[in-house]
Amino acid sequence: ETLTQHWESFGGAEAYNCSAMSGFPNFFMLLGPNATTGHTSAIMAIENSVNFALRILKPVLGSPKGAAELERDAEERYVNRIQDDLSKTVWNSGCQSWYIQPQSESSRVWNAMVYPYSQGYLWYRSLFPVWRDWKISMLYGKNPDAFEKEVFEGLHTAAKEHEVWRRRGSVGKWHNFAVEVSRSDTWTDMLKKVQAVESQLSDDAQLKKHRPRASNEWEKVNLTRAGHIKKGSKLPFFLKEENRMTPDDWHVLGTLYDILLDFQLVVRGLEGDGQGKHQRKVEENEIDPPLSGTSWDLIHAYEFLLETLESAKRAVANFPDGHHLAVNINLGWLKLNEYYEHLNDSPLIYGAAVLHPAYRWALFDDLWGDDDERQLWITKAKEMVRNLWEREYLFECHKPTLAYRTGGSSQPEDIK
Repeated sequence: ETLTQHWESFGGAEAYNCSAMSGFPNFFMLLGPNATTGHTSAIMAIENSVNFALRILKPVLGSPKGAAELERDAEERYVNRIQDDLSKTVWNSGCQSWYIQPQSESSRVWNAMVYPYSQGYLWYRSLFPVWRDWKISMLYGKNPDAFEKEVFEGLHTAAKEHEVWRRRGSVGKWHNFAVEVSRSDTWTDMLKKVQAVESQLSDDAQLKKHRPRASNEWEKVNLTRAGHIKKGSKLPFFLKEENRMTPDDWHVLGTLYDILLDFQLVVRGLEGDGQGKHQRKVEENEIDPPLSGTSWDLIHAYEFLLETLESAKRAVANFPDGHHLAVNINLGWLKLNEYYEHLNDSPLIYGAAVLHPAYRWALFDDLWGDDDERQLWITKAKEMVRNLWEREYLFECHKPTLAYRTGGSSQPEDIK
């Protein structure tokens, strides 16, 4: 579909929030339809559109094939509201104006020029996007080294199946479920009621404290006594058998949750906030030593997270589709290791650890001494610290002392 065809389907030029259209992923316009107002600078309208585009695209910027695409029904609701409100303004009252599109295919008078509200409101709409109106697709990177050799005979087959699993796997199911439920107040309320019922079937004492209010409302209203769907009723997409979350799906999500929780713990620790709700993990010594935000803590943080990912890969070995989940874990490991190797960009971290009286060079021997490849890291680190010392501090230690004559001259008398 071309842009012209898209506008013809609506009856005139239009754009969601004056800059985006369904069917055109990652595409935004500056000074698009209805972006201007007669009483405000066009520069502000451009800035609002740029701000809006950056906020929408931010989640997909790190993904080479990520896409942000507007939902068609969201665009239709927005355009209808804009044109309805414009019909109440003087521009649509019958006077001649270049704001009006004279040859509109729509049954109404089409105004594709002016914004019916203030630029302040457009600024607000751009600052706080309505995320339920968007379909965000983030595809992970493809690195052949991330695929285990024993998964398939060829990496191309593994990559192809992984693409399918990624779209329809546990995370995909849960994403679809969350999106569908969040779009409907009815389904949100129904989910809360189902959760209340399920809590009574759980052995968790905390869950049992929540009293149920009703049974599954959809089944009560839409199923016959024999358990069949009543005529005219339609089973929601996320309740279909192939889209339901299985126990295996929950195991996968639980593993991903544990991984992300460890990453959150590390981030909070490096920010100097390893307390509060994360105190439980600190008390269990899951990070040893506990992180407090110092520069040398980066070394402990990287080692902890790498071990987290390696342990997770071992844990999913017996999961259904475990090999596919291992691919995601390996991709994370590769990215984390890439950042780890950036420690060689500066001697700061190495120098701080070496000067720590409790660590010295023994820290690196303990962490890297058993790995032949990482022993080269130790050699590199020692070289960097030595160069730092000779370049910045050696001269200061042997800096000559200047003695001055007492006769008021500022010239040195001798050099000791």
